[in-house]
Amino acid sequence: GDRVCLLLPTCPEYIFIFYALSALGSTTVSVSPQASPFELEIMLETTGVSILITSEKIYSKLREKFSKEEFNKIEKTLRILLIDAPGRSAGIDFETSDACPVYFLDEVEPEPITLTPPDPQTIVTIHFTYKGVGIPLGVEHSYRDYSLYINYGQKTAPTKRGNTFLSMLPFYSVFGFAISIILAMSLKQKIVLIAKLSLDLLSIIRKKQVNIICVVPEHLYFFLKLASRYKGRVSDLNARFLCAGNTLKPSLIRKFEKIFKTVIIEGFGATETLPATLNCLDNYKAGSLGLPMSSMIEIEIRDQSGENVKTGFSGEVWVKSPVLSPGFLNQPEISRRFFKDGWFYTGDLGHKDDSGNLFFDGRQQPFTKVNSQMVDLVEVRNLINAHPLVKKSAIRVRNGTVSPHMLEVEIKPVSRPGVHKAETIKARMIHDYLSRYLSSHKIPEQIRIIEECRQD
Repeated sequence: GDRVCLLLPTCPEYIFIFYALSALGSTTVSVSPQASPFELEIMLETTGVSILITSEKIYSKLREKFSKEEFNKIEKTLRILLIDAPGRSAGIDFETSDACPVYFLDEVEPEPITLTPPDPQTIVTIHFTYKGVGIPLGVEHSYRDYSLYINYGQKTAPTKRGNTFLSMLPFYSVFGFAISIILAMSLKQKIVLIAKLSLDLLSIIRKKQVNIICVVPEHLYFFLKLASRYKGRVSDLNARFLCAGNTLKPSLIRKFEKIFKTVIIEGFGATETLPATLNCLDNYKAGSLGLPMSSMIEIEIRDQSGENVKTGFSGEVWVKSPVLSPGFLNQPEISRRFFKDGWFYTGDLGHKDDSGNLFFDGRQQPFTKVNSQMVDLVEVRNLINAHPLVKKSAIRVRNGTVSPHMLEVEIKPVSRPGVHKAETIKARMIHDYLSRYLSSHKIPEQIRIIEECRQD
């Protein structure tokens, strides 16, 4: 019944601790180790966490970020358990440097321990998401949810039992967690975890004979840089790429598939739904997010009045699924806005073709993704507007160079007698102010001080 927060990077301990907690009937609360004190405090309070497990390195950084009073409060309310350097404390053989820890779980031969499955309705995970309401929202999933996901995931996954699976994804995201832990472990995959990108990545893939590589769009740009570095000698990798987390530019897909002689398999899902569609090789459609992974999953495109739109027309993506979360933790009013009659209103825009393939068209709610991580535009704007020298602001999403999206904000400062508005507040001041409250990916890349803001 305890809720235990894992504030850890991508590492083997995360996997071991999750399964141990599940067998005990406890709930794993996943939080990014890059979370600011402001964000972390909200998430811990929302979930009622009683134990925090983190590494010594992250613990030291927390002590630096929090004020003494804030940290004393956390230490008084939580039991904090520290692990040594990730990997070493679990007795894992791995190749590592400070720049690139790499864990080879296929070389682990621990003594077998029989774990007792919990009751199917036991909540085993809480992940966080954003929906443009200004706060992080907790999403619960049960043991039953993941059991059902395994059943249909094994039938549609672009990998076979016993293959070698490489993941570079954080486990605090549902995509990384569900694919890299739940599905990969159920298929008895040989797992290679990459904690950070490295120039040695291609040699690792060749050495371990990796069959499937799980990535987000930003990783694909890194692979292209490696291809350029090695003058295109990458077509021998013989690996498939499974990509989600953000939309892909068609030009990126064409370039990547030409150089690496492979296909990029995309899918669609959300923290609330778990992975829901997959562009399977048997029914591959270029640029598509694919078909539902199970006949139990329904995907519909609805207009603003809730009516189905015609094939090929854009509308909001609605999902009905047996693994759908019942709502947002301790947020009944917000839950009613997004969950109704077994359907989840994703806030994403899309359309379907004649075969039922889903295509992503954008978002209609004030949230986006930067570096494939959720950003609540309302949360960012509220913090900016709370600054005493800001009269109002407007925040927008623009196309990025590496990440598909970037944030820019325009700020109108308050008027001060005898002081020119441009001298009232500086962009750097706002950047430093936001850095105290938000994770780095949420901070706008461009901040402009102007006379009058345009509308969001």
